[in-house]
Amino acid sequence: MVGLIATMNGSSPLNFGTVDASNLPDLNHALISPLLIIEQSFDRVVPTSLKPILFERYESLQNIPGKTYSARASYAVRIQGATINPTNPGLLAYAVLFKPGDGTGSDSKQYSLEGLTVPEELRSPFHPSSVVPRMKEGIHTEFVWPLLSAIGESGFVGVGSLEEVTVKGNELVVCQTEGVSTDAFQKIARQTSLGGGIKNYPFSPQITVGYEGERRVGDPHATIYPVSKLPSEFPQLMQVALFLALPSENHPLYESCMKLVERKFGE
Repeated sequence: MVGLIATMNGSSPLNFGTVDASNLPDLNHALISPLLIIEQSFDRVVPTSLKPILFERYESLQNIPGKTYSARASYAVRIQGATINPTNPGLLAYAVLFKPGDGTGSDSKQYSLEGLTVPEELRSPFHPSSVVPRMKEGIHTEFVWPLLSAIGESGFVGVGSLEEVTVKGNELVVCQTEGVSTDAFQKIARQTSLGGGIKNYPFSPQITVGYEGERRVGDPHATIYPVSKLPSEFPQLMQVALFLALPSENHPLYESCMKLVERKFGE
């Protein structure tokens, strides 16, 4: 489908802005479509007793002081369509806005930027510590969905390309790409020259941290958007990804999320 959310209120075209001046209200509006697609995908796999699974916006995209990414929104996950308690929403999924150089990492008691060898192509000139992986304590499995990549009046629903990095010895290494390959992402970025509007692509979640049998994978990690992914001759797309962390394999959504995963960790 093309143009599914290309206009707001049936008139004004959405304009997402640029990496230097993002338009958070229009980005918020554009997330309606991919979240609806995710709800529909859950409807195909969850037991009838859990339906419907709904993602209700709890906090709109906004800058979070102290974070090394550009903005974050939260969505209360409504199992059986349950009403959300405004003061205690329960399980939250987080939509994170990444611009080139952003990441989810930070210095911690386990790892610090000073103690790591960071390849040049993974370094951030804006948030140096954003590449430092963190331990995922209290998380059994986390899933990530690519929601949107956008610039100006061009948006690509279900498309993203972020790098997940971890520590090997004292070196920062990529353990998997979250989304499409860099080459595929660059080809999509070039499509912005073909005009505005929203284009939809099929998408599914990946595991960022979890288990392969008894082996723990993706712990520690950080998700980053390297500036090297889109060299200066490419349109500088912003990316929004949705993260859902579950505390246990006994969580009612665990089996359903696993059914939606199409790629093994690291593929």
